[in-house]
Amino acid sequence: MNDDFECIAERTLFLSDRETKQKTEIRIQIGCPYWVEPKTEAACPLAIHGLFGRLPDIHGVDLMQALELAISFTENVLKGEVEKHMVCWSSGENYYDE
Repeated sequence: MNDDFECIAERTLFLSDRETKQKTEIRIQIGCPYWVEPKTEAACPLAIHGLFGRLPDIHGVDLMQALELAISFTENVLKGEVEKHMVCWSSGENYYDE
């Protein structure tokens, strides 16, 4: 797995521990989707720094699906953190309506 990829979208958020209020910065980076097998399988690079780092590329049947799945995976990861953390923008405003 290559840690370097062309980033096409990036977002910085913060996880605030609900008990200790300690904040951790996370930086989400999504790379340019590419063909693994032309017209059969595509993949999209993804990293969530501050939480997991570089993740395995997310695969789909085409470039669009690989990108959609990378975004969906990221949202699911963030929603999984909500029980222990508030997910916040840099302003401190909640990322999700709570």
